[in-house]
Amino acid sequence: MKKITLFGVALLFLVNSAKSQITFTVKPGLNLNGANFGYKTKNFVPYFGLQFLNLTDKFKDNNTDRKTKTHIYMPIIGSKIFIIDKESLKGLINATLFKPVIFGKEVENGEEDESYKEDFKSLKLWGGELGFGSEYFFNEHFSFGGEFGFRFGFYNYKNESNTSEFSYTENMHLNMTYISGSMNFYF
Repeated sequence: MKKITLFGVALLFLVNSAKSQITFTVKPGLNLNGANFGYKTKNFVPYFGLQFLNLTDKFKDNNTDRKTKTHIYMPIIGSKIFIIDKESLKGLINATLFKPVIFGKEVENGEEDESYKEDFKSLKLWGGELGFGSEYFFNEHFSFGGEFGFRFGFYNYKNESNTSEFSYTENMHLNMTYISGSMNFYF
């Protein structure tokens, strides 16, 4: 049995890390734009990201003074796999999953409405993307990318009253195509 030394482990790490890179991708746009961080090894890039949206609404008239704050955080995990390699142009398949987390509060005439918070507990949202595209590498550290794909989302809300007066469930499935451009940095 060969003895593994600290020098040997360091050398193995350096050899393998020469083929791997930390990635940073920016997707500007109007619909679900964002950024993510990943780790590229050969043709495989797993990544993660976080998008968020904070909303504040104020309403005031003679009888009502209401302030509503809502926060939406959407962690993202995904991976892209390069399947075609034509020198500087590389074709890819991309898959992403996201799970929005929503919370907030509503204060009306100085009193907090607890049902506003409770409604978010009954809300279930998640979605994803499946796309294909390409990246044009100007060098080993920078590329422009383009992608076309299918985005899907699932929404479920279940409301039951404490009395048996009413109960209902809402379900919605959203399916649409998307296009995106990206700037990709490889370190």
